[in-house]
Amino acid sequence: LKRDGVFHCTDESKALAPGRAGLLHMVHLWDTWSTLTECVRSGKATATRGPESFSEERTRTFIAAMHARAQDDAQETARLSGIRDAKRMLDVGGGSGAYSIAFAKACPTLHAEILDLGAVVPLAEEYIRNAGLEGRVRVRPGDMRTADFGQGHDLVLLSAVCHMWSEDDNRALIKRCARALVPGGHLVIREFILNEE
Repeated sequence: LKRDGVFHCTDESKALAPGRAGLLHMVHLWDTWSTLTECVRSGKATATRGPESFSEERTRTFIAAMHARAQDDAQETARLSGIRDAKRMLDVGGGSGAYSIAFAKACPTLHAEILDLGAVVPLAEEYIRNAGLEGRVRVRPGDMRTADFGQGHDLVLLSAVCHMWSEDDNRALIKRCARALVPGGHLVIREFILNEE
C-alpha cells in the first residue's frame, strides 16, 4: 500500500505475526546484499560489519527470527541427541536460548548457560522467562571467539555456529569445547552442511 509516496504494510500483511520477525530480518539483510555488485567487482567482501554492530532493532528482529525458526529444530535436536541425564550445558552463541530451552525441557535435571554477545542477553532472558525456566537457564555475555567456556559441562552445544568460521577456526573452537566438557561429556553440533561443489 502506497500512501503519500511511502509504502506501508497492509492490515492483512501485519497479520503475518509469526513470520513478522523473519520478514523484518530479511529487510535488514538488504544492507549486506546491496553490496553484492561491489563484492563481485572487487573479489572481496565490502561490508564486514558483524552482529556486534547491529542496531538494537536489528538485533531484536534477528534474534526473534532465529527463535521462530529454531522452535521445531530445537525440540528435534534435543530429541535426536538422546541426552536425558545431563546436568550442565553450555550453549555457545545460543542466541534466544531456543535450544537451551528445548534441552532443559527434555532433561529435567539440566541447568544450561547460554554464551552470547551482551546485546543478546536481555532478549534471551525474555524468552527464558516466557518459557518459565529462569531457574535452570541463564545467559552470560561474552564473545565465543575469546570468552572462557569454563569446565565441568556434560553437554556443549554448537548450533549454527561452525558455518561462519574457517576450518582452522572450527578446529580451535571444538578443542575449546572439548576442554569445557567432563570426561564422557557430549558435544552436539547442529549445522548447515554445504556441498563443497
